[in-house]
Amino acid sequence: MATVRAAYHAGTWYDDRARSLEASIRKWMEDASHPDPVGSIRALIGPHAGFTYCGHVLAHAYKGIDASSVSPLGDVPVDSGVYDQLKASGAFDIASLSQDEASAVQCSEEHSIEMHCPFIQHVMRERSFTLVPIIVGALSRQSEAQYARILAPFLQDPGNLFAISSDFCHWGSRFQYTRYDPTDGAIHESIKALDARGMAAIASGDAQRFADYLQETGNTICGRHAIAILLQALAIADLKPTIAFNKYDQSSACTRPSHSSVSYASGIVCTTS
Repeated sequence: MATVRAAYHAGTWYDDRARSLEASIRKWMEDASHPDPVGSIRALIGPHAGFTYCGHVLAHAYKGIDASSVSPLGDVPVDSGVYDQLKASGAFDIASLSQDEASAVQCSEEHSIEMHCPFIQHVMRERSFTLVPIIVGALSRQSEAQYARILAPFLQDPGNLFAISSDFCHWGSRFQYTRYDPTDGAIHESIKALDARGMAAIASGDAQRFADYLQETGNTICGRHAIAILLQALAIADLKPTIAFNKYDQSSACTRPSHSSVSYASGIVCTTS
């Protein structure tokens, strides 16, 4: 019997009614700007918050691979063959179903994959596909490089698409991050300028530039290690990427120190080789 991870955030972070969820995703996809990719899309970067906050942003990330169809949501098949290859490297820990589901229920920590699945199902329903979920925790630069070397061959295969799940700045005392430059204007404008610098560093394709940016600012980009792995893997695979961000938003516009917000950005990574 196949093991199935429950969609624990359905009904809270996103609609648990298939027809309503489909209608929302279709509307967001229709409203999203269509990217003009330079070459083939190899990866995307998109947020993973509740859809009322970031669904319209996440749609911009998946717009470039829109299959223009939607149907009832169901289980997403996992690629056991690739999993076996990754496991054989000895570099990965395996999360049990109970560990994965417990973290989702108890503290909402592991939701990054689940929040992308409805969009993956939307754009890929007409195609045969499998999913390889990888949870990326806090890593050293050395470990980032190790995983980049392991994943680079998969990135070289144009039949694979990497989906990087990450929100951007988590600002406010509850996130223990209140960096503010008043020369940029109001707090939310300062956050936007901060995130813009991060997006520019990522768009440069230079992993060291992104690392330097994080070192300087401490920006609370939750998927920063996954992004760093992607940038290093692109270099190892000798792929010359064009990385463009096409949508940005914030959960709220902070104007006072007591306020808080989370930023969301979507981008696509294209290569011509």
